Amino acid sequence: LSLGCGPFGGAFATKNKRAWEEWYLLPTSATEGVFFLQSVKHKRFLTSTKNGQVSTVKDIDEGSLWQLDCHLEGLYFYSEAHGTKLVCTKSCSDDSCEKDDGGDQSKKTQQYEIRTARASEEAESCWSLEFLGGELCFVSSTTADQ
Repeated sequence: LSLGCGPFGGAFATKNKRAWEEWYLLPTSATEGVFFLQSVKHKRFLTSTKNGQVSTVKDIDEGSLWQLDCHLEGLYFYSEAHGTKLVCTKSCSDDSCEKDDGGDQSKKTQQYEIRTARASEEAESCWSLEFLGGELCFVSSTTADQ
């Protein structure tokens, strides 16, 4: 699932890889290993709150700084301000997800939520970066579908 940015500040997970899911991974000049994620399409920065909400903002704020940490199983994004990690979690059970495909009961749309969590709280936190050129990339959850 790819990380996406809506035009009014929403951050979401989707199977798409289109303009709304393209990001710039921009290093900060102040701290090595700390980055901003800026939506290519909407020019907004990924941010988080101490309560775990993830959204995007027009101007950089303290929640917009992300530390990138590499592990064998994938990458982790940690909020520099809050010490929490970026996660993609299923927000409904298989029985409560919306139906699609003209009411075909056998096919369901999985709903996912982008948020932050304490380091010990969630397993759904590994990400991958697919670089398209320079700092341009797709950011995808590697564990949300497992």
